[in-house]
Amino acid sequence: DEDFEPDKVLESLKEVPPDGSVIYPDSEFGQAALKYVDKLFAYLQQNYTKEQLAKVTAFQPENEPFQSFGKHGWTMSEAYMTELIFKAVKVFPNADIYVNSAGFLNADQILDYYEELLTFYPNKFTNKLVLPIDDHPQADIMVNEPLVDKIKIYNPPFINQRIDEIVYAKVMGDKFEKIRERAKKLGVRIVMGEAGLG
Repeated sequence: DEDFEPDKVLESLKEVPPDGSVIYPDSEFGQAALKYVDKLFAYLQQNYTKEQLAKVTAFQPENEPFQSFGKHGWTMSEAYMTELIFKAVKVFPNADIYVNSAGFLNADQILDYYEELLTFYPNKFTNKLVLPIDDHPQADIMVNEPLVDKIKIYNPPFINQRIDEIVYAKVMGDKFEKIRERAKKLGVRIVMGEAGLG
C-alpha cells in the first residue's frame, strides 16, 4: 500500500504502526481503517440507491496491498483484505474485485489469495476476481530476487533502456506465461492496471 490513509484514521490511533508492519483486521490500525470504511459505505448507501450502487462494475479494496511501497512500507494481511472485500460486496453486489500487483512482484501472492477465496467462497467470487498488473515504464523498481538482489532490474545500466514488464517476466523464467496459465485455470482475468511514467 502506498500510505494514502485518511488523516482521521491516523488521528484516532494511540500509536501509528511501525514502518514495515503488516496490517491485520484486529490491530488498532486495522479496526480504525475498517470503521472508516463502514462510515464511507454508510454514506454511499444513504446518498445513492441500490440500483445506482449496483451499476458500480469494479472495486479495488487497496492499492498494491501486498507490496511495501510508500512512506511507511505497510502491507495488508489477507485477513484484512478479506474483511474489506466482504464489506464492499455488500454495497457493490455487481462489482468485480481488483487486487493489483506491482508489475509481477506480487502476482503469485495475489493468485494464492484468490485461490483461497475461491476455495472457501466459490459462490461469492467465481468470475468476479481480476488481477491488474501495474506498469510504470520509467520507474526504477528495486526488488529482492535471487541473482538480481538490490539492482535496478527494469532499468539495468548495461542496457540503458527500460525493460518492459512482459519481457522482464520472460527473462525471469517466463513468469508472465505461468501467471497467465494459472489465472486462466482459476477463472481470474488479467488486465493492465496502473500505466504511468513512475
